[in-house]
Amino acid sequence: LHYSLYRVRGDFRSTFDFHDYPFDSQSLVLRVTNPRMTREQVIYAIDTFGLKLPRPDGGVSQLPALANWDFTHVIYGSDTLNSHSTRGQPGAFRTNNETQFSGFNAVIGIKRKTLVFLIKTLLPLLLLVLVVYVTLFFPPSLTKERLTIAISAMLASAVLLTAINSQLTDVGYTTAIEYGFYAFFALCLFCVIVGLLTERLHSQKNPELANRFDLATRIIYPLATVTVFVYYYFRYH
Repeated sequence: LHYSLYRVRGDFRSTFDFHDYPFDSQSLVLRVTNPRMTREQVIYAIDTFGLKLPRPDGGVSQLPALANWDFTHVIYGSDTLNSHSTRGQPGAFRTNNETQFSGFNAVIGIKRKTLVFLIKTLLPLLLLVLVVYVTLFFPPSLTKERLTIAISAMLASAVLLTAINSQLTDVGYTTAIEYGFYAFFALCLFCVIVGLLTERLHSQKNPELANRFDLATRIIYPLATVTVFVYYYFRYH
């Protein structure tokens, strides 16, 4: 039995799906293939005895800790790379032969520490939600301030969303966290519309109907906020 131990180092690239960001889980795939020796010459097998597989913890205890991620599992497997290259052999130029190369894969599952991310990043958004809700209790004499705060909160949250998206690579789809910001934008716009409507009702000497609108808004706003939180909890918990 001939035994050789190698330490393989390099930059491994992979494609990640950020639709569920920041509640996402990712798979880091490490593929090692020997393009110089065909499958007939060498086959890479899983050393179950040397790796002490299967491990009760999935093998994650042997990995170094990451700041914002938790390891979930480690999976090893054999792989085969198919190639139609002639490998410089003139006799194979007019053939359609396929060459197979043995490979080895290691898949490491990671899950983002969502709670840490939410506390560090979304605490300002939570404060903005509370500030906008407080403006619903302003008297009619502070209607201008009420509208100004709602619009300012919308702009501030847009800046916060831009800062969060800057941490990601360019993605051409909407992530989970963006839907939450869009819901807050809708609530701010709703508060602005209701504020303008109640101001108009007060100017038309109809304070009773204006007070009803304010009361309905004070109920709808927290209900909509709780609905969004409940949806995220059951969707990504």
